[in-house]
Amino acid sequence: MNHRDTETQRKAKASVSVCPRGEKSGATRPTTIRTLVRFAALGLLLAVVGGCATPVGFIPSFRREPPPSVEDLVAPLRQRAKPAKTLWLESRVRARRPGRLGQGIFTSTILIERPDHLRLRGYRSATFMIFDLLADGEGMRLRDATQSDPARQYYAATYERLRLANSSLAGLTPSLLISALMIEHTIVERVTSAQMVSVRRRWKTVEMRLETNDERIWVTFDRAGENILAVRYESAAGGRPTYLRYGEMVEADGLRLPQQLEIEHGQSRMRLRLEVRQYKVNPTFRPEVFMMEPPAGQSWLPLDM
Repeated sequence: MNHRDTETQRKAKASVSVCPRGEKSGATRPTTIRTLVRFAALGLLLAVVGGCATPVGFIPSFRREPPPSVEDLVAPLRQRAKPAKTLWLESRVRARRPGRLGQGIFTSTILIERPDHLRLRGYRSATFMIFDLLADGEGMRLRDATQSDPARQYYAATYERLRLANSSLAGLTPSLLISALMIEHTIVERVTSAQMVSVRRRWKTVEMRLETNDERIWVTFDRAGENILAVRYESAAGGRPTYLRYGEMVEADGLRLPQQLEIEHGQSRMRLRLEVRQYKVNPTFRPEVFMMEPPAGQSWLPLDM
């Protein structure tokens, strides 16, 4: 009797799988993991579809929001975009591939008169001028103040000549700088003349696309559609695009203007970053402000760099 009981107990023990100490049965462990995975997936699905309230806050739904209309984006710009005939600003400028436009970082005063007059003076310090640049719709004149010889100070070229010479100065046109600084007014004008305008919402931004006979424009707004973050211009004829990137905006005499602006001109690869310290809107300039002539007996040198 005792012998049979011992034999039966030995067979029963042999039929039970033995696990190492501290571990559960192999059949139970995968089942537990699968159950936890199912509950985790169910909780994530509920959070995504309907949103869920937690002690730390609210997880919003990931349902796609419809984009704003073109009028929703343009109406606030139209209200703020007051026309300005002239601008004066003092700015810290960082130049890449500047040529004779100083080297690296300099302080500048910029005078603008619409539609196509620009005067830009660069200073290494409050009293030391580096250059004095005058531009209009046709070309550019430059006085290089770093040259000690007066006969080597005055340069001039048309924009066509600068483009043929692959000069970085070919991108510094009055029209580009004016449109970049008065960007809200520029976008309102472009929307009015555009043949096609569309809006779509991205993950963190809103993008408006415009098409005209000459170019395609992409305007990137923040998610609320209130502030312009960047603008990309592409010519219908092809070539590298031009980028404008914006930081904070400031109010100056009722006009909303950029405090930080970066211009990257595609064809010339000119890159300027402006950090504006002060604006004056619609100041009165004397006619001679936009005139420059070399001293008597000197002629203009070719500005093909």
